[in-house]
Amino acid sequence: MSAGLAKYERPVDVRQYAALRAIFGFLSCWYFIERMPFVWLYLSSGGWLSDAVFSESFTTLFRLPVVFQYWPTLVGLFMVFILASLFWMLGIWTRWTGIVTWVGLVAIENQNPLMGFPGSEILRLVVLPLLFVPTGGMWSLDTWFHPYMQKKTASPIPLFLIRVQVIALFVLSGYSKLQSQYWLEGDALIYLLLNPTVSRIPPVWVAEFSWFFIPLSAVVSRFWMFFEVLFPILLIFPIIRRPVANFASILILCSLLMMRLSWQPLSLMSLFVAFFTLPEIRQIEVRAAELARIEGWRWRRLAIPNPLFHVREIAMRYENYSAALQRNLRESPAHPESGKVPPT
Repeated sequence: MSAGLAKYERPVDVRQYAALRAIFGFLSCWYFIERMPFVWLYLSSGGWLSDAVFSESFTTLFRLPVVFQYWPTLVGLFMVFILASLFWMLGIWTRWTGIVTWVGLVAIENQNPLMGFPGSEILRLVVLPLLFVPTGGMWSLDTWFHPYMQKKTASPIPLFLIRVQVIALFVLSGYSKLQSQYWLEGDALIYLLLNPTVSRIPPVWVAEFSWFFIPLSAVVSRFWMFFEVLFPILLIFPIIRRPVANFASILILCSLLMMRLSWQPLSLMSLFVAFFTLPEIRQIEVRAAELARIEGWRWRRLAIPNPLFHVREIAMRYENYSAALQRNLRESPAHPESGKVPPT
């Protein structure tokens, strides 16, 4: 028992948290950009939903203390959230930009629940644990310009919580489908394929080839339900953990290609990064470095100056100059820690 718990007490490589930060920073930025057209409709006090009705109907927890009556205020607030999520994705001031991103994700939907969509709760649940670890310790602009800010390991507790969330989402989804006769017989999947606003397959094809789609939907829905329920048991065995995660990603990707679903499948597929092992993370880093070298060779071949390279070179020169200056000061006889006696 103690040996099994000791595995969850080992420090986790920061690159795993950095990958989650980059992915969910991008998804959060995308979320804020998609909500922008509905700002004035759902958040202004002059809209169809009055303040009195809102106060009586919805919770006031995490409501933003901003008077939503002026268009510049709304646009400015959303621009702050968009920039914060973008900076968090790139690794700029990760602690503060992550907090602002999470506050925006929570406060906007609590300001008006109509601003949310199925799957947006996954963003809030994942961003919160990432605030308690140094996600900017690797793969960030902060460590690119300031290498001394790099961190190798971090606490494994947030990663464990994220994995538990993934398992809970799969189990609850499968258990709720098992209680419905429509999912057991495959009728629910047929209804989704016949809905033109959801299905990417023309409903005419489903109706014409019903002899093929009806038995296939029954088999697929039952297989998917039992796979969701047995998902945590399959993850117990380390040998099949990676194939199971890959197979789940393929199923989610196929569902996204066949239907216009919400963000929940995309967020779930992104969460599988939490199940990657350290060698797999390092392999991704090596491939990214090879791609960067190829792109750098293309820049040099086209004789186009790379501005990021020059900015980093200037920053490295400044840091080397500062380090040499501090070393000379420590070695000078006048410094108390030098151990040298100044001449009298």
